[in-house]
Amino acid sequence: MNKNGVSVVEIMIVAALSSMILLAATLIMGRSTRTFKKGTDMLNTQVLMDGIVDKLRSDVRSLVRLVECTDNSVEFIMITENGEETVKYVWEKDKQTLFRTDSKFPNFNFHGAGQVKSFLFQPVPDKKSFHYLNVAMQLRSDEKGAKDIKESRLSIVCQFSSKCLESDNPYGK
Repeated sequence: MNKNGVSVVEIMIVAALSSMILLAATLIMGRSTRTFKKGTDMLNTQVLMDGIVDKLRSDVRSLVRLVECTDNSVEFIMITENGEETVKYVWEKDKQTLFRTDSKFPNFNFHGAGQVKSFLFQPVPDKKSFHYLNVAMQLRSDEKGAKDIKESRLSIVCQFSSKCLESDNPYGK
């Protein structure tokens, strides 16, 4: 007798194999999605850091006189096309945000609210005989990740000098 049907055992084997293939594909897709999201998040954090560094570099290059500098803030007078202007950077620890204040933007925060984990300003050698500004910052990614994975952090130490304080500049010493 010739049987052309499918037995229950064969159906169970096909179902088990299909389930294992679907489970493997789901795990691969989940990991790929997490990796892509983490990479995108770190790229966004890098863009934020680059924006802060670029703006600080531009401002400090035009620095004429340092007004005040603490570990968490720096205030200075810089040259603009309209004359002198006071600029202040303040890192607020409780908000984990860096703010920049000038006459046009009284409370600009670099779109990184809650991401600036630490920030340090240090004039060298000191406020009275300013040569350059050391800045250290640590940013955290805005995605916390899974429970067992720590948030990603990005750190940088920079040194900024003023073109206006160079000896051959009319605004120099």
